[in-house]
Amino acid sequence: MLLAAALLLASGSGEAGAGQGQTQRFPEMDRPVFLSGRVVLEDGTPLPEQALVQRSCDGRAIPQGYTDARGQFSFELGRSPALALDAQNQIYEAEGGVGLRDLTGCELRVQLPGFYPAAKDLSGRRLLDSPDVGTIVLRRLPGVRGSIFSLTTLQARKDARAAFEKGRALGRSKKLDEARKEYEKAIRIAPGFAAAWFELGLVHQMLNHAADARKAYGEALLADPSFIKPYRQMAFLSFNEQKWEEVVDATDRWIGLDSVSYPEAYFFSAFANLYLNRLDAAERSAREVVKLDSAGSIPRARYVLGAVLIEKKDYASAAEELRKYVETAEPGLDVERARQMLAQLAAKLGRPPPP
Repeated sequence: MLLAAALLLASGSGEAGAGQGQTQRFPEMDRPVFLSGRVVLEDGTPLPEQALVQRSCDGRAIPQGYTDARGQFSFELGRSPALALDAQNQIYEAEGGVGLRDLTGCELRVQLPGFYPAAKDLSGRRLLDSPDVGTIVLRRLPGVRGSIFSLTTLQARKDARAAFEKGRALGRSKKLDEARKEYEKAIRIAPGFAAAWFELGLVHQMLNHAADARKAYGEALLADPSFIKPYRQMAFLSFNEQKWEEVVDATDRWIGLDSVSYPEAYFFSAFANLYLNRLDAAERSAREVVKLDSAGSIPRARYVLGAVLIEKKDYASAAEELRKYVETAEPGLDVERARQMLAQLAAKLGRPPPP
């Protein structure tokens, strides 16, 4: 009994000791993690505009921070600004604090249209490691001639870039008139500053000044014909105004600069060509959306493809595409129309109507 009691006491004290040891050791794993680094293009050029840096853990991407005007980033993991715009004008919300224990299986990742994803592994980082993770290099995808960035930003004078950055900050705060003045100032200083022209166009577009927006986008393309963003916005403008020839022209130029990164370009092209009764072109574009959109973020592509195939009297293929659309799309008016079209196709094909 005495021996058993002694063993129990020894075991208990050992567990307590281990617990005390953990108390001293593991808080280090929960201390804030600061990271810094640089993102460059494959020729060593820094990114001309800001880009989102994410922490990717087991396939889950978590926004962390943004590059600055020199392509550099520095942030505490999980404590980056709560709201910000990335280079694609998307808004993200950051999460809470992160410790070293959260970095197993993680990497810092930058992913932009037209480039291979680039990353730095974060697994195995220790408390005394340098916060500098080094340089993340973005390499262009084969066949991509255009860019989501304009290199004219690097050529602009420092005061023009300062006005440009001030304009972007004001724009994020929805102070559109003040942002417009800063972009106009940047353009007066550097008339060939394509990104400033583009941002000015966005402001005009948000103010519903379509003609001024088009003019600004046109000036951006005169300054930098390989700049993709103005073509994208011109396609959006023309689509909303149902100017189908202009949609086709803008998307053709957009796809000519980057044929692999933007399934939405093919969607707009398919829709416009359908309205123009260019059925072969519409079918090609719709099928390209389905091919490129692996995430299924544009389910209406199958709806458009089904409509095209009906016009081409390929009823069996049309029914298959519409069935897939109904199965994957959120309930709405187009889904109900697709159900009606499926019922009509079932009658033509001599099949029972869909449930």
